[in-house]
Amino acid sequence: MVLPPKKEGSGPDIPVQTKQKIAESIVEAVKTREILVKSDGSAHEDIRKSPVTSGASDKNEVSIAHQKFPHNLAHIFQLIVGQDGKAYVVMDSEGNAYVLAVGSKALNNIIRAHSRAEGLMIRKSDLSDINAWLQAEAETAGRFHDVYYRIAPLPNGVEIDFGDEHHTRGVVTPGNVTITKSGSKTLFYRTTTMRPLVMPAEEGDLNRLNYYLNLSPQDYVLYTAYVSYILAHPKIPTTNYPILVLFGDQGSGKTTMCRITQTLIDPGTGSYT
Repeated sequence: MVLPPKKEGSGPDIPVQTKQKIAESIVEAVKTREILVKSDGSAHEDIRKSPVTSGASDKNEVSIAHQKFPHNLAHIFQLIVGQDGKAYVVMDSEGNAYVLAVGSKALNNIIRAHSRAEGLMIRKSDLSDINAWLQAEAETAGRFHDVYYRIAPLPNGVEIDFGDEHHTRGVVTPGNVTITKSGSKTLFYRTTTMRPLVMPAEEGDLNRLNYYLNLSPQDYVLYTAYVSYILAHPKIPTTNYPILVLFGDQGSGKTTMCRITQTLIDPGTGSYT
């Protein structure tokens, strides 16, 4: 069997031991909380680079110098396992804490930046191996914590992730809504299609919404009940959601109503069917 030549510029294969060293050094940085990232999950540009040291050992392993990051951290993180069994990295920002999923684009950017600082260029297959090691490390450490998407349960209400860059939260309890910019211990994750919710006004008039919906008074009561139910229940496997079905002639405003509804409960880049 003749193997095809490597494409020019594809770079040398990274030995398995080297990829494991990358994962171990990232885990070490997690344990010492010495990784510096921005609020969007990307790495800072001022990461200190250290040379790669390699040499043949008794086991012919490649030794990678452990990367040390600046100590004036803007964010620190640690590995946990969510109730879904997936590994996450906790980001304790200046505001509210949140998580990045192992294998997500945001965390992969951090791994790539770390590898560049080590003088290595990693491929998708390398990232897959590194993320598998991180998942195993999180499971071995045994740190379990509930994580939520958009809405989380509270003893007497719910907490909503508004999805903005400041990780603003809304705590909703009977007769009260509190906007929280820091101090929350609830951990939310985000998807790549998630978009920010509209920040609530101090005072509002629910009846003004129907001006844009073209609903009868009876249907409008059902609609507001539907939206309220969705916002009052966390997105967990045990929650049963009602299905909103719209009927109307062409041009009656069904697509507009779908867009308004998504903007109210879970803005994203999805389509309407």
